[in-house]
Amino acid sequence: MARKKAQGSSSVSVARCFNEAQRSISVHKKLVKALCKRLAEDGAMLVLKELAPCLAHLMLVFSRDTHVERVVRFVVSFVTHPVDESDAKLLEEQEQLVEALLSWLLTMTKASEKSVRYRSCQLIAGVLSHLPAHVSLPNNLIQELRAQVTCRLRDKVPQVRAQAARALARFQEGGDDGEFADDEITAAYQQLVAGDRNKEVRKVVLASLAVSTHTLKSIFMHTRDTCDSVRRTAYLVLASKVPMSALIIKQRNDALRRGLRDRMPSVKQAAQVMLKQWYKETQEQLKAASGERPTESETVLSVLDSLDVEAYETECELVVKELLDSNLVNAVSLVRELDASENHTLKRKTEDADGGECLSSACALMWRVLCAAISREAKEQGKAAALTSGTESTVHASQVTHKLDTLEQVLPSSSEGFVSLVDFHVQSKFGLRFVVKQLLLLACECVEFADATSRMLGEVVFKTLASERGNENLFRAKIAGEDEEDYECGLFCQGSNGMWEAALMKFGAKVFGSSRTCMHQLISLAMNRIVPGASAEDLVQGCVLLNTCFETCPSFGCIDSEMIPELAAHVMNACVTHEAVAVRRESIKLLGMFMLHSSCANEGLLAVFTTALKSDHYQVKTQAAKFFLDLAHMNGPKYAQRKFAQDGSISECPVEMLKECLNVDAGACELLSEEEADSDDKKEFRKVVVEGFLKLMTNNSKYGSDYAWTEGEQCDIFTKLAFLNFDKECGSYAPMQQCISVFFDVYSMLHPYTYQIVCASVLPVVKEAVRRELKPRVFGQVVRFMTYLIQRAPAQDAEAVVSTRQKVATSLICEMVAQVSEESVWEEEEEQMKQVLPSLVKILLKLDAQSFNRDATKIMGALLSRLPKDDKIFATKDFALVLDAFATGEENTSPALEAQATALYVQYVAMKGGQDTEAVEAEIEEEDDEEAVEEPAQVEEAEEEEAEAEKENEEEAAPEVKVAQVQHKSPPPRRVLRSRNTKA
Repeated sequence: MARKKAQGSSSVSVARCFNEAQRSISVHKKLVKALCKRLAEDGAMLVLKELAPCLAHLMLVFSRDTHVERVVRFVVSFVTHPVDESDAKLLEEQEQLVEALLSWLLTMTKASEKSVRYRSCQLIAGVLSHLPAHVSLPNNLIQELRAQVTCRLRDKVPQVRAQAARALARFQEGGDDGEFADDEITAAYQQLVAGDRNKEVRKVVLASLAVSTHTLKSIFMHTRDTCDSVRRTAYLVLASKVPMSALIIKQRNDALRRGLRDRMPSVKQAAQVMLKQWYKETQEQLKAASGERPTESETVLSVLDSLDVEAYETECELVVKELLDSNLVNAVSLVRELDASENHTLKRKTEDADGGECLSSACALMWRVLCAAISREAKEQGKAAALTSGTESTVHASQVTHKLDTLEQVLPSSSEGFVSLVDFHVQSKFGLRFVVKQLLLLACECVEFADATSRMLGEVVFKTLASERGNENLFRAKIAGEDEEDYECGLFCQGSNGMWEAALMKFGAKVFGSSRTCMHQLISLAMNRIVPGASAEDLVQGCVLLNTCFETCPSFGCIDSEMIPELAAHVMNACVTHEAVAVRRESIKLLGMFMLHSSCANEGLLAVFTTALKSDHYQVKTQAAKFFLDLAHMNGPKYAQRKFAQDGSISECPVEMLKECLNVDAGACELLSEEEADSDDKKEFRKVVVEGFLKLMTNNSKYGSDYAWTEGEQCDIFTKLAFLNFDKECGSYAPMQQCISVFFDVYSMLHPYTYQIVCASVLPVVKEAVRRELKPRVFGQVVRFMTYLIQRAPAQDAEAVVSTRQKVATSLICEMVAQVSEESVWEEEEEQMKQVLPSLVKILLKLDAQSFNRDATKIMGALLSRLPKDDKIFATKDFALVLDAFATGEENTSPALEAQATALYVQYVAMKGGQDTEAVEAEIEEEDDEEAVEEPAQVEEAEEEEAEAEKENEEEAAPEVKVAQVQHKSPPPRRVLRSRNTKA
């Protein structure tokens, strides 16, 4: 006995280890070694026999308690502890322990208690994630694990689903092609990550999903997830598991643009990690190809080439700036490396226009961004040197000198040399338009045109670029093969974004010294090209140059107002009726600029815009819609209606025509009734219209009363936008959905007035949802959405917010009373009531009745007391909570309070029906009198029927039987269906 006691005292208790492990992580390593020693001595079954009861206590805790999480981590560390291969006994016992523990945990995953399911799945996930390589599991156990844990992916508790997803990560099978296309677990993951509402579940699934071409789309789509933590996880997965070569060029640029511009710092940091990983990956590929470590400039150029610089200029510029900001590369060292290379230097021979000596697109962009960064840093440090003193000022001054000296060394020695460099690329074999644009922008940043000679050279280059198009192969596209025909590409063509013209305008302002002089030069050059009979390329080029003048010029004052009618007539004669869509599009855009500049003095052009809006191509419609919306933004949404529609200048108000585009049923709108149902141009047109109305709604309070929308008109537009937010077609076009989402996120919190519009729209939106016969799930989403919006109140003017909520509560209660007090209701209307009234009750619960005025609360409580509490619609817990919130604390309602409640209800009914309050009161009194007259008649008729029946019974009955006295009761009032109100 003494020997057994001594041996027992030397063994370590599992319960004791649990107690110590929950206190601190620092003792885990020591405790794991002690339990491993006991495992080797006593065997797996004895250890599990003591381990299972301790885990059973652990599984009863569902909350994320720190002590419990430490114990879970300790159990996983013990079970999966790496064992030396020389210790065969311990290896065998560990394998048996893992197998037995997983089998026992599998039985726990079926428990009815959510905490047991959660902890069992968590332990299974931990053990399988850290399972040593030497441990093998039986096939039947693996199959059972797959089946049972896969069932937990559909668990109603999100935490259980998340841990089940972690547990199944190592069970995914790639198949013969390694794409995981036929794997059931991968398919379940993709379905879960696409449809699960819980962000933690989506995060875990993204981290667990096997990466392949088949699954990459599921990962990439969540870089736009609504939750920032899910977006961060998606970028971390792309950084750690997805090489840049696995993504197509568009996906690479989309990921970089979204991530590096994300509003959340955590997501932006994750995107930076992805960019750094891609940078290192490119560096390793170059090293493997050449056998030598590449320079920083070579690596950056290779990264830019993989992103297609010419097609994604903005994204590539963002990449270079991010590499500089993250100190992964240095701007000064990069420009020195580029200057030292014969293929990349700016100081090249320009005598022979040989295309092989021209800069590449990536190199030109890199030069522009780097030189601009160095120049900007020099200016900032120069300001810092001026604001400081002593050693700090000296340090800043030396850095400024170093940066400016670097720019002088790498740039051409004079402005003439830089102009020669630009001209060299203009006259090159391929006409490198993109490179020339980068050099023009670089000249605007870093080159001074101080002397007359350099200015004269710059003016020559500017006029050449603005006027010539086909001479000497200027701006021709690069020929891919000798057999292919070359084609002319002007300064602007279909598909261009206008950035070339903006760069040219900026360069012209630099050379001429002012925007006014540059604008007059461009007008004279462009008008020579906008003539009847000219080619479509010439007409488009001239219109775009003039549009660029107006868009980039600081003010319209740079052009004389007397020139506007002449310019407008010139453009209209040559372009408005042209057969090419691009010509009509740019001409309508330019004429809109003229109209806005002249305050719409040329009323003859209004018919042109109206015709373009009604019957032209969607690209032209878009420009016409922009003009009318810009006009509304400047003067008010009713400006066009008051100024043009009433005096006959146009037959229909254009803003009212565009308002029809807000309807969910786009086919019913005249402007959207063409067959091009899914064209990108149509979606862009509708997006422009929706965005314009969102801006008008936001700024409506800034306009005068004559030109602003009324509250009712704003509620009508808000209702349309609310349903457009749930429209599938709208959701399929991301730019439009993003505009609407941003609007709803901020509109209710902008100002007490905008909050009042949101609250006033609650009831119309709910009633419109019933009228449209939405599915219960969609109807519930609409109600929850409106409830969410009325809870987002502005921070300023709390009294106005409470007053608005009080009005909303009053209208909701009056509507409920009106719904149940109808004389007769059709059968389908009763179904609608069953849907509407519970929704109104749920909204009432969110209005915080405790903050309302006490007298108003009493009146609303009196109105609520009129609702039939025995009706199953109101026999709910929510309605009981509403009654408690508006309880007056008095058993009986006073006559004065009842009179006030009646007056309030009469006022609501009158406002609802557009009638006079006195007329409504008279109608209600008349109905009460009719009921009072009809009730005695009904009683009298019933008494006569009872008397006749009694007389017949007396004649049939035996003489000795006495007839019992019958107590007559008036029959309950009958509800007669009234005729529907139908429109002619």
